[in-house]
Amino acid sequence: MAEALAIFGIGFIMMFYVLCIAIGIGMYLLNSFGLMGLLKTVGEKSPGLAFVPYLNSYYLGRVGSKDPNKFSKLGITLVIMQIVMPIFAFVLGFTTPFIEEGMLPEEIIIIPVLLTMLVALAYMVIYYVAYSRIFLKFSKNGLVFTLVNIFVGGCSLAPIFLFVIRNNKPVDQIDNTAV
Repeated sequence: MAEALAIFGIGFIMMFYVLCIAIGIGMYLLNSFGLMGLLKTVGEKSPGLAFVPYLNSYYLGRVGSKDPNKFSKLGITLVIMQIVMPIFAFVLGFTTPFIEEGMLPEEIIIIPVLLTMLVALAYMVIYYVAYSRIFLKFSKNGLVFTLVNIFVGGCSLAPIFLFVIRNNKPVDQIDNTAV
């Protein structure tokens, strides 16, 4: 009986991991297709680069900037944060065993923990700003998308919203006289 329960538990955990990986790949594809559509809208010559890691973060910031045809400080900041965040997490993970073994004083753990938390918070805020700018720029419901993204999805709904607005023109360019 215990063996069957263990096999069931392992199977359940494996199915959970497969589901998480499938959802992650699906969200990445939705984000990339959405960003590719927006890049086509703003006249980017190589919209397929929306599928390339790190470049897609740069283009996300670039589409969200005031002039998407110029160099984007927001895009560069997103890429830098995407590189820095794992470094801080590594430092935190690297120092923890030394503290547990007594090689470093326990009080020192607060430094990498606080730094990692601050970098994660900055990373999250910068992504919210980029997505918010895009939603407000390309959708009349941009404020709703932004608020739902922040309060409900924790930025996990952003790829879905990007995919929904992928073919939209900027709100300020829509002709309101046709109505």
